[in-house]
Amino acid sequence: MDPPEVPKTLTKLSSICVLEYLSFERRQFISAQLSGFRKVEKSIPLHLTHLAISVGRIRINDSEYYLKRRGGNSKNPEFQKLAQWDLEQEAEILPGDFCIGDPQNYIFNQNFPMENAPFPWTTQLRVTQFQGAYSRLDIPLGFLAPIYDCAPIHVAFKKLVFDLLGNRPMIFTKKLEFLKTTRDSKIYRLPADLKIQAETLETVWFSFDYGEIWKIDHNFLKIRNFRKILILMNSAKLDNQNEPNHA
Repeated sequence: MDPPEVPKTLTKLSSICVLEYLSFERRQFISAQLSGFRKVEKSIPLHLTHLAISVGRIRINDSEYYLKRRGGNSKNPEFQKLAQWDLEQEAEILPGDFCIGDPQNYIFNQNFPMENAPFPWTTQLRVTQFQGAYSRLDIPLGFLAPIYDCAPIHVAFKKLVFDLLGNRPMIFTKKLEFLKTTRDSKIYRLPADLKIQAETLETVWFSFDYGEIWKIDHNFLKIRNFRKILILMNSAKLDNQNEPNHA
């Protein structure tokens, strides 16, 4: 009797099951190699160990992605004017963005007044790869399309975050981290309809208040130990109130 014929390709269902539990980096590599595979990859839940969100940077596992303007003379008055315009536009809030503090609660119409200006820069995508606790490697990955050179950099960054995280049915992560390095109000650029389920929620250099925790949980995040987080917040609040005053 002849041996059964071995199928040359995986069935659609089995390939989806295999793909779901591949690392994010491996999934991105496969999507880049196979034409038309990106849509399939996006339709499958994503499993991460670490997702860290900061203003202008997004870390997925051991890779942190960010954008950098390249070129131009920083001492040139026109360059300085454009750089200031780029900075001022960061107060814009777009659909899906999550705000800490009390930034300007307004959604612009994205009709940028300087969009036809001769912009002197290009917009480069870079990644910082973390290699252990004290080692990291910064690598250029290429340049964005020229259309993003004449848009505020936060718009280009939001497009980057969408390409990485948007249009996914669910993102599972062991740790979700928000970073904030200044006391100012901050806007975290997130895709609309983002869905995250995290085992732990952490913050760096700040703490969420109750309203922000509820906003996160109701808008895009499901925290496995949500009740535990509220208990810990209450405990910390009581400890602070009971500290002796040495003034």
